[in-house]
Amino acid sequence: YPQSSLHAVVKSGNKISSLDVFEHAEKRDAYALQIVKETAEYLAIGITSLVHTIDPDIVVLGGAMDFGGRSTDTGKMFLGHIRSRFSELTFPVLAENTIIDFATLGSDSGFIGAAGVARAQFGQN
Repeated sequence: YPQSSLHAVVKSGNKISSLDVFEHAEKRDAYALQIVKETAEYLAIGITSLVHTIDPDIVVLGGAMDFGGRSTDTGKMFLGHIRSRFSELTFPVLAENTIIDFATLGSDSGFIGAAGVARAQFGQN
């Protein structure tokens, strides 16, 4: 995709990060938007498998791959595509009863969770 603004990132010798994809998707770069949609597609497939296996009431998405969460157009598109594909892939009753949303802690949720595990582990010793 030489017409993509992401091409300049690769051409400069850098690897494309999720932050690069987010920044370029926010600028409506077609290739970056395609990466976001493909990521949502594969995540929807994984969520469908998870829901069919353990039937959770809610699936919470967090970390660096939330594409800005609810506060950005890219994040809203990402979550919307996940929900849409999940509804197409799963049983109707599961689609109606399973909540898929972003973590309220945003991209720091992984760090906070790791700190909680470390605190719990430290408290046991």
